[in-house]
Formats: sequence, structure tokens, C-alpha cells
Amino acid sequence: MKKNNLDETEIEHLLKEMPSFKDSRSRDEIYQAVKKAEGGKKSKTWGYPALAAIAAVLILALITPSIFNSFKQPGYENSASDMAVEESAESGSAQKKFGDIQDKSFDAGSAGVDEAENHTEQSSMLNAAAVEKINVYEEDLQQYDVFTFGLAAPDAFAVPVSVLVKKQESDDWLGKFEEVSGEIPETAWGFNEYLPLPGSFIKDEETNELVYTVSKEEQENLSSGSEDLLYDSISMSLETSVFEKIRLKTPEGSVPTFSHLGEISEIKKPVDSNNGYYKYTLENGEVYLVPGEETYETIEDALGAMKTSPGSFYEPVIAKDIEISLTAEGSNLTVSFNEGLTLEDTLESRLLIEGILMSAKEFDFKAVLFDNIESPQMKDFDFSRPVPVPVGPNKKVLN
Repeated sequence: MKKNNLDETEIEHLLKEMPSFKDSRSRDEIYQAVKKAEGGKKSKTWGYPALAAIAAVLILALITPSIFNSFKQPGYENSASDMAVEESAESGSAQKKFGDIQDKSFDAGSAGVDEAENHTEQSSMLNAAAVEKINVYEEDLQQYDVFTFGLAAPDAFAVPVSVLVKKQESDDWLGKFEEVSGEIPETAWGFNEYLPLPGSFIKDEETNELVYTVSKEEQENLSSGSEDLLYDSISMSLETSVFEKIRLKTPEGSVPTFSHLGEISEIKKPVDSNNGYYKYTLENGEVYLVPGEETYETIEDALGAMKTSPGSFYEPVIAKDIEISLTAEGSNLTVSFNEGLTLEDTLESRLLIEGILMSAKEFDFKAVLFDNIESPQMKDFDFSRPVPVPVGPNKKVLN
């Protein structure tokens, strides 16, 4: 049988060309004819239905192969495939949207978990930092040289920082001091840029004194706070130096006069300054021990003052409910906790112990025995024997 590969347009055209069947009789004529047929003998009317059935069979015979073949044509297959893809895409899109919602919900949950983990990690980092000694001690000097600097805090006062650098066999303390002062990453550590100072240091070979030539800028354009910062920064630099004082002079060789501090000829190494120590926190979260501005007659007064904040920038390092008794024997100080003290190796515990040690150093004690501590062993500290006072405050290692 010959295959007729007709497309849909040709089939539609074919159907339109078929003759139309019309009845030209009026309604009355048709009604009368029906009445007459009902009244007489029924005629055999099988002919018309038969003809209609034969015509339908012929039409189906012509159409069926074309329709069947059209299903096999690539265009239809692609169309069907496209429809399936579109349906799949729509379904996939809906699933993707739902998946996205789930992902977002999961991401939000994950963000919460991550935030909690980050918080825990930060706490762990804080505790990890807490088990390291805050200050510099004698054992550090076995492999490091130490230089103390007064770094400029954002709150416009000097923070003493003891910088450790690899030990070198050199007698040129001043040359190394100036080199280190230019390498300190002040802003990375959370401080303002301040060093090196605009003036210049020299060593007077005749008198073996350290001399600082004050620049005109330092004399003329400083506020009272800036003058205090300069004075304290120079003073703190002497703490771990081989010099006992720094002589000041102008470029012309005269004694400098400051707008607020007046005439200053020299700055001495801070010895027996009798300060208490407090907690100071920078904006980056790093914590330092800083001396207060008040001086005290006795170590009892200084430690008692360390239970309260002396200003908005400082925090106490000794809790108000901690009662202590002090006993001095020569250069050793015994600190007894009256009700017993359980110490965990945390930052707050470190600030308590090392703050007391720094204050004891201010009063010229060499070692402190801590008594009645229920956990007598803290990493790097053995409380069963006197603990040596620090060499300098706030250890930083410069690689």
C-alpha cells in the first residue's frame, strides 16, 4: 500500500475540499414527509447510513497513515521531547526553588551554627591566649633581647609594651633600639602610629648618657595630652634599658620648654613608682596590663585600689570579694588569699596574678609567694614557691 506522507496542513486542506451535504427542503416539507412515512409502510433506510459508514472508512484510510507517519517524523519527536524537557524543567525548576528554600534555610541554620562555632573558636582562642604569660620574665632573656616602648593607645595615653627580638651579640643598645622602634607594627597591634619619635637619640660618649634632641614640632604643636604621651613614652623606653635617665635638649643645645609641662631637662627611669596595675582592652580585643596614674605609700594600698577602676579606660584585675593579707620579708612578698582561691588557667586569672606581680615590682619586690591557692599549678607558674616578678610588662615577640 502506498504511504501518504501528508502533514497536518495538507490533511486539513483535504477535508475542506470534500463536498458538503445539505437538505434544501423546508421545515414543513420535512415534517409532512416524516408524518407520511410514519403513516405508511416503513421503507428500507439502510442505504444512507451504509454510505456514511463507507465514507468514514475511506477518510480514516487516508488519514491514518499520515498521522502515524507524522508521529515518526523528527520534528514531532523533537517537539515531544521539548515538551517533556519543558515539563521536566518546570518540575525541576519547582524542585530547584524548593531546594533553594531548603538551602537558604540550611544556610541560615548553618550560619547560626557557624556563628556559634566561631564564637566558641574565639573563646577558645581567648583561653589559648590566656595560658600564655602576659609579661616578660627572666627565662625569656635566654633567647631574646627585650626593648620596652610606650605605644600610643587610641585613648591618647602610653601603654608599656615589652618587645622581644632574637638575641644578638652586640653592645650597641641604642642602634638596636632605634631599629626595633621602626619595625613595630603599631596599627596591626591596635595602636596609633607614633614611633619612631620625630626627635633623635644619641649616646654621649663622654658622660655615657642617653640624649634625646627634642624637635621644634614636639615643643610647639603638642597639647597637654600629647606632651604627657611623649614624656611617658620616653620614660617607658628606659625600663629595660642600660640607661638610668635620658637628658633632653633642643637642636640649639638648650633645655627644652614645653607649652604645658614647662622646662624639662631629663627623664629618669621609672623606679619604685608605686603604681597599681589595671586591665586595658584595645578595640581589636587585645588586653594589656597598664599602670594607673596614682602612686601609693604601701603595696597594701596599691592592691586595694586594684579592686576598683580608676577611670573609664581601666578595669580592675582583683575582684572586690577577694580578701588578701600581705607579709613582706626583705625583697619577698607573701600574698595570702584569706578564703582560699581556686584558679583556672584563664585570662582573668592571669590578669589577677600578673597584675599583682607587676605592682609588687613597682614596690621593688623581687618575688611573690601566693598562699592558699587551691589549684597550686598554673601553666608556667608554680605557686608552691615564690614567683619572680616580671622583667617588663606586656610581652610581644617581633619576628
